[in-house]
Amino acid sequence: MQALYKLFIQDASKLYVDALEHNTTEIPKLVDIYATLNRMRALSSPKVIAEADNALRMIIDTYAKENTTFSGIRQLMDHGFLDPLRAFSEACHEELKMH
Repeated sequence: MQALYKLFIQDASKLYVDALEHNTTEIPKLVDIYATLNRMRALSSPKVIAEADNALRMIIDTYAKENTTFSGIRQLMDHGFLDPLRAFSEACHEELKMH
């Protein structure tokens, strides 16, 4: 499970930065992360899956927003940067502690 979670976090992080910089994405960029999510569905708790779904929704929603510059990202960090993967990471941590 750890390898799947790591892969999801890496792919989602790349997509999030891409979403901050662009208003659209290419569908193939999303295929890998959805494949990872579906593999996790077979092994992970409902809470982990729900948080992964939430993170992906937040990333997809970010594509619909105005592009962000580097200085815009810095301002976000100074004023409560919203990390789409925080709740997912915390759910994974809790699940892995149980095993």
